[in-house]
Amino acid sequence: MIRISGISHLRCNSCGQMYRVNLRDIYFDEAESFEERPMGVGYDHYLEGSMGCQCGAEIKIEIHVSEYPVGCLEIEENRIIGAEYTRQPIVHIVECDDEEYSNNLELNVTPSIKARRTLAAMNSREFELFVGSILVELGYPRVRITKRTRDGGFDFEAADTVRGVFVTIIGECKHYSKNVGVEIIRGLHDVQLRKHANIGMVVTSAFFTRDAWELANEYGMTLWDHSFLIREGIRLGLL
Repeated sequence: MIRISGISHLRCNSCGQMYRVNLRDIYFDEAESFEERPMGVGYDHYLEGSMGCQCGAEIKIEIHVSEYPVGCLEIEENRIIGAEYTRQPIVHIVECDDEEYSNNLELNVTPSIKARRTLAAMNSREFELFVGSILVELGYPRVRITKRTRDGGFDFEAADTVRGVFVTIIGECKHYSKNVGVEIIRGLHDVQLRKHANIGMVVTSAFFTRDAWELANEYGMTLWDHSFLIREGIRLGLL
């Protein structure tokens, strides 16, 4: 029997809204085929699950797993339609529905080292979705990630209520090794003024220069750097 698990954050391609999804809560239809092979029977499992976005769009997850020999996953293909996600589903072979299972753990690797490896391995788009995941986990009621192209000078929008006042946030993600300087701060501040956002936020997988911190303080902007992302990513279970 094939079971699907994992916590992921989906971004709807139609409206940009992000969701926190426990993939165990999605019902997957399963079809199965088999054939004789040299080491016994090989099974092909085809699973399809879906969920709806608040905008009315349908999001589908399709998974193909080849089990050969029995009990061993030989092939695993994941495809999501109508959305992007930060983490692919975790596929398990179990003997019964209520069996406890967990993802394979890396031995002798501290959470901090594993988190840094995971962050470094992300591409730019995965990094943007990761940042959106943090905002969702921190309780922001609305988080929208822009499209890959023509983002208008920013990568995400969010909203929050501070002391009863509704505020809007506009942000930029920079996923590279060099430290972020004042140019990025000035650029986002200009976009923030144009969009009439209350708060500007710059997030980087590296660090900020001293001048960047000083200018951000002057503008009242929020900065998230490598240390913040590692700490929050581990605390929230995202890294």
